[in-house]
Amino acid sequence: MNNATGHLRKAAEHMKMKQYEDSVADSIHAVESAAGEVDPKSNRTLGKALDSLQKEGLLQDLLLKDALKKLHGYASQPGIRHGQQEGSTVNVGLDEAILMYGVCASLRRLSHPKTSALNAKMPPRVSGPATEAR
Repeated sequence: MNNATGHLRKAAEHMKMKQYEDSVADSIHAVESAAGEVDPKSNRTLGKALDSLQKEGLLQDLLLKDALKKLHGYASQPGIRHGQQEGSTVNVGLDEAILMYGVCASLRRLSHPKTSALNAKMPPRVSGPATEAR
């Protein structure tokens, strides 16, 4: 399974089976898969995909971009993406799995070509301190 939608389906299945760490991992895999769809040169890395979304005008808020990077960091810590490891203190439950699923599904939606076309028809967003380059 290498597409974003497939990873999101798998994440939902893991939640049903109470495999919350696996659900979080598949949610983040969906975002990485979407990264490859947004920018094939991104090597499916979240940072490069977020840069591409920003360049295309689909992700204009720098604080949101930073938050998404931090969520990726959360999901990448030992005990989540690479299974429970000795000494890991990560405790992932249903609430964390639902949060990550929702965020990752939303980011997938933001990066989808149909959404890009819809956003192009919407009025421009208002700039503020979080959208200006620092």
